[in-house]
Amino acid sequence: STDLTFSVVNNGPSTATNSTMAITIPSGLTPSKAPAGCTIAGQSVTCAIGTLANGASAERVITVVAASDLSEAERTATVTVASDTPDPITTNNTDNAPLLAAPIADLVITKTADVAKVAPGGTINYTIGVANAGPASSTGAVVVDDLPEGLTAASATSSAFEGCTIVGRKVTCNAGEIIPGASFEILIVATVGKDRAGSTFVNTATLTPGAQKDPNVANNEASATVKVTIPKGSAAKLKITGKAKPSSTAPKSKVVISFTVTNTSKVVANDVELCITIPKTLTYLKSAGTRDKAKRRVCFSRDQLKAKKSVTFSYTARTKVPGPVRPRGAAWAGNAAYVSTLAKLVVVAPGGNAGGVTG
Repeated sequence: STDLTFSVVNNGPSTATNSTMAITIPSGLTPSKAPAGCTIAGQSVTCAIGTLANGASAERVITVVAASDLSEAERTATVTVASDTPDPITTNNTDNAPLLAAPIADLVITKTADVAKVAPGGTINYTIGVANAGPASSTGAVVVDDLPEGLTAASATSSAFEGCTIVGRKVTCNAGEIIPGASFEILIVATVGKDRAGSTFVNTATLTPGAQKDPNVANNEASATVKVTIPKGSAAKLKITGKAKPSSTAPKSKVVISFTVTNTSKVVANDVELCITIPKTLTYLKSAGTRDKAKRRVCFSRDQLKAKKSVTFSYTARTKVPGPVRPRGAAWAGNAAYVSTLAKLVVVAPGGNAGGVTG
């Protein structure tokens, strides 16, 4: 349903008595609700406005429902006002409201996984449901599931006639026609990489409506989360080092704070995270990470860190006042414990005083 608002204003100079508003609703739309004082008769709605003083106005809201078989087209609603008081200008007593009428189909997508936890190399069965809450039939909707890195689509089947295709990790399923109240399901079988111990997979499916307008796109996306277990021998070990460049500088100078994370183990580290604090004596400038202003830190993510490999993250800041500054870097992974260390920076005043420590 849609609400249409119609307004009338008395431009004076006299008071308008026994005012009325006559509204014609175009074909394909049916008036279903009107306020007190209004009468619905087929496509016509008549509203008693009563007395309108000079400069006063009134509005009436009419609810209309589109026909389920309505094709997209322009429609025009017409409103005419009248009064027992003579009107010196009648050319502005009628107005036309252009409307774009189109069928509406509220599609809803859901998604579940058959397991909450899975071993590396295991299988996850994702079930995606698509339902049409109406009121019109849906044609041409498409469901896309882009599997996260570390998952391989082994198969994808759909109860809809159109079926599914797999290209890399991307699964695409065409819905075809879904009548109001009908639904269909998609089953995606995904295989977990053997080197994915400790990973957390948040798998999201997205529904793109077809030719019909969807009044609620908030329910066109659904996700399922699965955690990969950490079998014996698959835990990684991280080491972290930090530095400031330059390590000694003057106030109001640019400095780069960087931390290097090394995977010292023989297995892959998954879902690697690194956060670096921003001391109050530094003004943050830029980085490739995500800044958390409330916690005064910058965080970085990496899908995997191979065995014996390292990765460096950094941010650029500007020094404020003299004194030692100690940003802290902390790293962890889905299959590796938390580690942290400090980077050392000394801000020296022109006179050579470094002041106290901040961090």
